[in-house]
Amino acid sequence: MITDQLSIDTPENVIFNFEIAGIGTRFLALLIDSIIQGLVVLVFVLAGTFARGAIEGVLAGLPNWFVAVLAVGIFLVYSLYFIIFELVLSGQTPGKRVVGLRVILENGYPLGIAAILIRNLVRLIDFFPFAYSLGFIVMLFNARSKRLGDLAAGTLVVKERKMNTANDLGTALRKLEVMPVEAALSPTDDMTGDNAITQLARKLSEQEVQMIESLLQRRHELVNASSLAQKVADAIAGRLQSPELEESVSHLNDYDFLQRLAQAYRNRQKSIL
Repeated sequence: MITDQLSIDTPENVIFNFEIAGIGTRFLALLIDSIIQGLVVLVFVLAGTFARGAIEGVLAGLPNWFVAVLAVGIFLVYSLYFIIFELVLSGQTPGKRVVGLRVILENGYPLGIAAILIRNLVRLIDFFPFAYSLGFIVMLFNARSKRLGDLAAGTLVVKERKMNTANDLGTALRKLEVMPVEAALSPTDDMTGDNAITQLARKLSEQEVQMIESLLQRRHELVNASSLAQKVADAIAGRLQSPELEESVSHLNDYDFLQRLAQAYRNRQKSIL
């Protein structure tokens, strides 16, 4: 059965929650990328044709090596387009960025060069016999909407989170720091052990949890991830002003504290549903 929700528990016990991209959104992203590729090829062909005409006007009888150059150029546009953009944009192409998709590894981490090369080399097989017919059929019968390239490279295409950059996280953090103390813990709340995390998670909003999960997911890409994690953890714990809480979680580092908060929040959401 195909599901659009996925939770990944990493070796570091960080849980990432994703929404898997469906065939429709992936097709739209591919359509946008194909249009861009077509425009690039058109410009390349027009420029090459113009250059050939200009040179032949001076050197009559010039061999038709321009045809070979154009053919190689067109091949490179279609073969390197996805590789280059997924490498530069961390798992995105212009089409995926417009639609809001990103390619990640099955363990929730960003793509590496090996996975990018594998998934895009196998793209040629997915295209067989035409217009990604084989890839489309494979996606229909795969629970995570994977094409052959994804299966070979161990990748997933997921819907992009609302907060993806350090600037986004910084903006959310500033909002968090100035929020009023509306969710203060009750004096009757149990602030010992895991209960402290559970009680605090109960006070968080969906927006705050999304910010935490975005930071945990992207921490390997952000230069200042440790600083952001400390600020987020301090802002959440400090806003609730609970000395008992601070003592109960003093043995946790910032990442563990935030991961446990997010996990406790999601567990509570599941129990409600």
